[in-house]
Amino acid sequence: MARKALILYISVIMCCMVLVATILHQGSALTVKNLAQISGAINPQLTGATKNVFLSNLQHPLSLFLLEVTIIVVLSQCLGFLSKKIYQPVIVGEIMAGILLGPTFLGKYFPEAFEFLFNKNSLGGLQIFSQFGLMLFMFIVGMEVDMKSLRAVSGKATIISHVSILLPFVMGMFLAYFIYDGYAPHGVHFSSFALFCGMSLSVTAFPVLARIIKENKLSGTPAGDVSITGAAIGDITVWCILPLVIAIGKSADFNTAFITIGLAIVYVLFMLFVMKPVFNKLFKQVNREGAIKKRYISLVFIALFISSYLSDLMGIHLLFGAFLAGVIIPDNVKFRKLLTGKIEDLSLVILLPVFFALTGLKTEIGFLNNGGMFQLFLIISALAIIGKFVGAGVAAKVTGFTNKQSVIVGILMNTRGLMEVVILNIGLELNIITRELFTVMVLMAIITTIMAGPLLTLVQKKMKD
Repeated sequence: MARKALILYISVIMCCMVLVATILHQGSALTVKNLAQISGAINPQLTGATKNVFLSNLQHPLSLFLLEVTIIVVLSQCLGFLSKKIYQPVIVGEIMAGILLGPTFLGKYFPEAFEFLFNKNSLGGLQIFSQFGLMLFMFIVGMEVDMKSLRAVSGKATIISHVSILLPFVMGMFLAYFIYDGYAPHGVHFSSFALFCGMSLSVTAFPVLARIIKENKLSGTPAGDVSITGAAIGDITVWCILPLVIAIGKSADFNTAFITIGLAIVYVLFMLFVMKPVFNKLFKQVNREGAIKKRYISLVFIALFISSYLSDLMGIHLLFGAFLAGVIIPDNVKFRKLLTGKIEDLSLVILLPVFFALTGLKTEIGFLNNGGMFQLFLIISALAIIGKFVGAGVAAKVTGFTNKQSVIVGILMNTRGLMEVVILNIGLELNIITRELFTVMVLMAIITTIMAGPLLTLVQKKMKD
């Protein structure tokens, strides 16, 4: 029986192979006839076309996209690893990877490779990919904001946070008055430009700050706790100012801007006082069931997408909606930990490096060859550092911290990192700032992030408690 089955199997395969070969051979004559009808003769380029199949596949949008993402992720991982070796946050290496892939290095020294990899036609897919990554990241940031802790915390963190925002904010607006004519895009309101400059100087990077505090063993210390709480309060404050800046920047008149701001306020109240209680009640079932089912995960992502879409629809950036969606997630430690674990790896390892690469494509350090631009870079960096350090440090001292603790708080609150880069990209996207000013502020964000680690080490060794 087995022998007959084997003979049948082999016979069927052989017969089918013969028939397929015969059909293809006979059909080749039809191809010749078809080509002759189209061009009057066989296309002379047909034989050479097969040689370009590989090149054609390489230039296919999907193939090129995969190649771009692979290069970005590999370089980001390598430079991120090197950053950790020199006691710097991973984000520093990832931003540097983006700058190296941009016009500053790859575009200048390997223009053909740069044009092939990052031609304008291929950037659309990367842009959407990176925005999706940012949306997930801001959702995680929103989840990390513990509203109960913020309400229960003493007034110290609030005072330190707001003073450290207000001082550089006013400095940024003061600077905007003098640089508006030379560095503001045509058609942008001075109000929008000045508010954005102020906000750019006053940002503190909550996620990066948390890692710096942990790496420098400041978790649980008065300076570390008040800094991380103050950074959380500061991020919320900045994200409340952002809709105002965007509304003015995108509106032709102040009436439209105030309508957008009014919608934003209503939306925030709706999310906090309607949707958050609904989610809290709904997710009590998670504790009773003892297991987190997929329907809860899907519900969270649906809320994230709808919130991001609605905020974008109202004229506010979609990242604001993603942040709010994270804030309303129930205070269930197990659920938040699982959700963060599912999102964080994809977002931090793959999606955010793409965002940094696109930031690098817009950052051209060659702008600093101009004496005026380099001078502006020094002024902006000095104002940003002085405003944050003095604002946070003095406020910490006044609220009862020691000299050493106050200096540490000032250094920590001066860290900008990813939050600064996110906000700068929004400003460039909305045409509130020029590429030159964008480049200067990105470099300021890198410097203020890099200097945190070494300064903390120095202060901890040299200053007495």
